[in-house]
Amino acid sequence: MKKIAVALLFLISTAYRSQSRHELDSLLTSLKKDPQRDSQFVKNCNTIAYAFNRINPDSSKIFADKALAQGLKLNYKNGIASAYNEFGIYYHLQAKYDSALIYYEKSRSIKELTGDKKGAISSQNNMGIIFYSLGKYDKALQTFNTSLQKQEAMHDTVGIPNTLNYIASVHYFLSDFESALGFYLKSLDLFKKMNDKHGLSQA
Repeated sequence: MKKIAVALLFLISTAYRSQSRHELDSLLTSLKKDPQRDSQFVKNCNTIAYAFNRINPDSSKIFADKALAQGLKLNYKNGIASAYNEFGIYYHLQAKYDSALIYYEKSRSIKELTGDKKGAISSQNNMGIIFYSLGKYDKALQTFNTSLQKQEAMHDTVGIPNTLNYIASVHYFLSDFESALGFYLKSLDLFKKMNDKHGLSQA
């Protein structure tokens, strides 16, 4: 359990999957070759921004800027929300938590309006991780519990165990080991049912 509690400081909830170097190179090439600035351009910029967020934060911000600027021109709400989330991640990893919270909330708000419930919860969980990092454990628990309630109502079997892990980690740091163990075991059981090897390694 301890490794999860420590790792929570560095976990960021996101709807994106990791990109291989080949996929990233392909996206970068497509941006150079295709002059069109449509919604796909915005999606690609956001994906590249995410891929760069840990290995080259400055490049990540550049592509998030591109995504946001074009998303605003097109009034492409989903692209704008994703770009705001990328800015949140950027500032989060720079430990500029106030700025990160602002962008995560902007992202969450737009996703709520567009009906992207899972995306909104993802941004909300990012906010919970910020509260945790700031030592605002009650606020973190409140945020994660709200996410969990929404996920349970949606029967989001993929998102629920991850949020359970977040909740467990907060309880662990509060030395409420009994509650932490209970949430970890619930998460572990769900990961087993999904045969999620990555999730199992984290629980």
